[in-house]
Amino acid sequence: MKKFILLFMVCALGVVFVTGCSKKEVEEESDKDWAAVETEYKKLETEAKEELDKVSEVTQEEVEKLVEVVKTDYEKIKDGITKENEEIAKEMYKAAHKLEILVEKTDKETEHEITKLGTNAKKFIKTAYDKTESELEVIKKDIESGYEKVKDFSEKEWKKFLELFKSKK
Repeated sequence: MKKFILLFMVCALGVVFVTGCSKKEVEEESDKDWAAVETEYKKLETEAKEELDKVSEVTQEEVEKLVEVVKTDYEKIKDGITKENEEIAKEMYKAAHKLEILVEKTDKETEHEITKLGTNAKKFIKTAYDKTESELEVIKKDIESGYEKVKDFSEKEWKKFLELFKSKK
């Protein structure tokens, strides 16, 4: 009987030990709102614009990379901006801003799926900081559907998009 009790206690301690060690740390939500970080993000916009201004030609590969950064980073922060993923949010914001302002490199007034994806990604980050759940759900759907549209672009659609940049001198 003593062996049974001793075995039971060892098993119970083992369960407690395993359970305690396997607890996943909960990421601490960022306590900042958009007003607290807006200046930081405005600097990222300036950096993004300066980097884009240095590019002489917009290529499909470069645009696809920006789209992929937005999508990959979005997947990492879509459940909320935490202290652990704030840098990812900044990276996404910068790529999104580049997508949004690509149209400035053309001589045409246009709103394209690619620029909309950038605009929606930036809106998502602003809204995530302010923790406005109802708006977040709408923006999440916009980002996800926008990404699906861009991801499935045919060569003809890419060519049409890239033609926007050919006539600007």
